[in-house]
Formats: sequence, C-alpha cells, structure tokens
Amino acid sequence: MDAALEKTLSKYLIARDELKSQKPKAWDEVVELCERVPGNLDLQTIWMFGRDKPCWSNIKVAGGERIAQDLQKSPDFDSFEKIASKDWGIVKVGNGRANSLFDIVGSAAKKYVDGLSKGGFKSYQWKLYSVRQLALALADKKNGIHALTNELIAKQFLDYQQVVPWTKKFQKFAGFGWGYITANHMLADLGLSIKPDLHVRRSGVRLGMTIDTPTTLTDTQIDALPAKVDYEIVAKSLQLAEVLDPIARRGLSGGVKNKIALREMDKTIMEWSRQGLSRPL
Repeated sequence: MDAALEKTLSKYLIARDELKSQKPKAWDEVVELCERVPGNLDLQTIWMFGRDKPCWSNIKVAGGERIAQDLQKSPDFDSFEKIASKDWGIVKVGNGRANSLFDIVGSAAKKYVDGLSKGGFKSYQWKLYSVRQLALALADKKNGIHALTNELIAKQFLDYQQVVPWTKKFQKFAGFGWGYITANHMLADLGLSIKPDLHVRRSGVRLGMTIDTPTTLTDTQIDALPAKVDYEIVAKSLQLAEVLDPIARRGLSGGVKNKIALREMDKTIMEWSRQGLSRPL
C-alpha cells in the first residue's frame, strides 16, 4: 500500500470509529445497509436496486424516503417488464420537471397515480417517469444498457478505472432523470461504488480522498468544487475497498469483502458529515 492510500485509510478508520461510538443509531443504519448488499448480480437484481434511485434525486433524504414508499403500493414495480408495458405509459410533453409536462396515458399508471396521496409520485411525476425510463431500457434488448449490465453480471465488480466510464454510459442509456450521482447511488447499494452526494463529497475532501484539494475548505467551498472531485472520491473509494477490513459485516473475503467495504464506506462518510462530525483530519 502506498503512503498516500495508507494515510487516507487511517483517516477513514478514525471517522468510522467516531460515527460508531458517537452516533450509534447512524452506525446501525450502516450495518443494516451492508446486510442488504446482494451476493450475486443479475438483471432482476439491477432492476430491484435501481428502481427507487430517481426517488432520491435532487431532494432531501426524508423526501426521497416518502417518494420511495410509493413503490410498495403496486406489485408491478417488482417487474421491469410490467412497468415498461403500455399499461404504464407516461409521455413527456415538454422540457422541465413540472407535473404538467407529463401525461399519464397507461391505464395501470393512471389508476396507480390517482390512488396516491400528495408528497410522493403524485407530486413528483417526473420521478415516476424516470423509474419507467430504466424499465424501458432494461426491456429493450437493443438498448446499449444491456452491454453494460451484461459486463457487470459477468464480472460481478468494477475496478476504480472502470466505474466512472461505466456509470456515465449507464446514465445515458437509462434516460431522463438518470444522472451520474443517481447511477452511482444504484452501484453503491450493490456494493460496487459510492454515491458522491453533498455529504460524501464534504467528507471525501476532508479525508484526503481528492487530488490537490485542501482539506480545510468550508462546506460552501467544497460544494462549489467541479464535478471532477466526485470522480476522484469514487476512484479513491474503490482503491480503499481493496485494503479496508469492514466491520459492518465480518468474516468475508475477496470480491464480497470489497463490496461490503464500499457499502460501509459510502454510508459511513455520508453520515459522518450529515451528523456534524466531519472536519479536516
């Protein structure tokens, strides 16, 4: 292990110990998420771990949780083929995200949305449209997303040089509402990357996971940094996963160990910032 990586690892271990000892409820969430990481990847698993990710895009955690709850109100969401069918048709009629720009034309989709209460998909129909965009991509064998999912299923992992280009291609093929961070959120839940949201970005900078970025920057200064910082944090996290011994789930080895290490790291450094513990180490 090179000196720079070892230094970053030691800082992460401090952050992990602080979260575990000072914010035990947050640490319990880390353990819970690590328990959910699937042992094997197939197309259905990618759908099940991807379908809720637009719910969390450009919204606070509580809002994302509320929207994601609506996925449990129809068993059709267990099948990307059903959501891709004409019964769930939704047409985008203009540029933007206002509800007036989305026509719910499928019979099942109309019945579903009519039965919802405000605060979820009824209020954010563009997010429901984005969920269906992923379903359409997965159901279309000619969509370029299949080359990506086939690669992922065959390898069961992505290394630090592959994850950024893979994610950028995935977001393109998945369609409207699928940005780099949203696609990385899916990979994070699968134990294959981390989601470089606002809090992960702040912690990543302060833990030295970026290149030539001062660790003493304020939140505002970190938030204003260019997107390349997010790519650097993701790449560094994948390198760290190979040498990190996760404690959220123990007794693992090889690729499975690396997946749990990534999931632990993602949630830990996110909560380290969100819980007010983040600072230069």
